[in-house]
Amino acid sequence: MKHRILFLLAAFNLPAYPQAWSTFLDSSRAIDWSGSGFAIPNYTVSCSIQPTLLTGSGNASANATSIQNALASCDATHNVVNIPAGTYYITAVNFPDHGNQVLRGAGANATDLIATSSTGCAGLDPAICMSFTYASYNGNSAELPPSGTQQCLWTAGYSQGTTSLTFSSCGGAPPLHQLIVLDQANDSADTNGIYI
Repeated sequence: MKHRILFLLAAFNLPAYPQAWSTFLDSSRAIDWSGSGFAIPNYTVSCSIQPTLLTGSGNASANATSIQNALASCDATHNVVNIPAGTYYITAVNFPDHGNQVLRGAGANATDLIATSSTGCAGLDPAICMSFTYASYNGNSAELPPSGTQQCLWTAGYSQGTTSLTFSSCGGAPPLHQLIVLDQANDSADTNGIYI
């Protein structure tokens, strides 16, 4: 009997892999990013300040301030702000620009943050904003043609799988190490959407 149980346990110890994108997405419309060299960072060291949170909707502002102070205390090696199990009301929270912060709950279905207000965030109104100083958005003069300071013409590098893009006629020097959005602005459905 011991041998049968051991075999069953070994059978259920097989590795599981996520579904490959190639089984449901036409390869002509996709890029395999698995060899891109980027991995999601695994932050494990707590920031120097951790939030003290209180229950009840009347504590939303104090809770947001406590989380905001904890995020501001993070640095390049201290990255995690831990939110304990429970339900907490917050007003809006803005992640600082210095990056490398993780807001981490106590586990699935263990931590709930309920927002009572929103914050301006690159033209949007979320409760938690993770935007950079350089972010801009639809209608921002930095993006509007023909002289927007954050706008360039995308002149080469259109092919699937390309590793290099060429820009010209930039209204200003593009910020380094920031996200960009590539937009085909001459299509009939273009509505000058969100830009970064």
